[in-house]
Amino acid sequence: MSKNIPLPNFAWKMEGLLAVGDVPDSTEALDWLLAQGFRAVVSLGKISANLTEQIMKSGIGYYCVKWDEAQKDSYIVDIMEYIASCFYCQEPVYICCSNGNEIASGIAEGFVAQKDLHIVNYLGLRANDLNHGDDFDWTRGHAAFYGHNIYQAICALTAALSNPNPEIQFAAADTLTELMEHVGHGCFPQAAVQALVKVRTDVQDIVLKRNPEYQAAYEDIFRRFDKLT
Repeated sequence: MSKNIPLPNFAWKMEGLLAVGDVPDSTEALDWLLAQGFRAVVSLGKISANLTEQIMKSGIGYYCVKWDEAQKDSYIVDIMEYIASCFYCQEPVYICCSNGNEIASGIAEGFVAQKDLHIVNYLGLRANDLNHGDDFDWTRGHAAFYGHNIYQAICALTAALSNPNPEIQFAAADTLTELMEHVGHGCFPQAAVQALVKVRTDVQDIVLKRNPEYQAAYEDIFRRFDKLT
């Protein structure tokens, strides 16, 4: 990477995947980010209208939060979800802040510390969209799992079932249960359905152990899934 970085305070938090620094306040800075492979910008603070337009025209993702809002837990959850969606799609993220790097670094480091959980939680939200919510949620969920993406998601969630962190295990199992619940709609390819069949017993064991009070609801989902497959 060139040493002539047109972004003060630029620093990698995960090499090649996640970095923080100042606002890219020039075409040169934005072009440099694109050249490094960044495909999403998270801005904590104000960016000029001209630069916002350039970012939008560049085709990369853009998520903007006011600086004071970026310090509130509810907004941090949304930011983490957005970063997780980018990571899941293998799109490097640049977090910039108009008031120094402290908040941006904190968010980036918080994401890195629990990266696997954030990604599994993101998939869980999209799986939940398939079965609950309004038409917007339904459309968003199907967009996330369209085509080969559903098989890719199931593979990632299956791997997470073996994660040493019980919270990640349960989040993955619960998400796979949501996907099993949606099989009856007939929109998953056969390879994805068969991948769900293979993990059905492991998923049931995990969710019932974690939430025995919902045994009847879970068993109803598994019963219907078994009939369909």
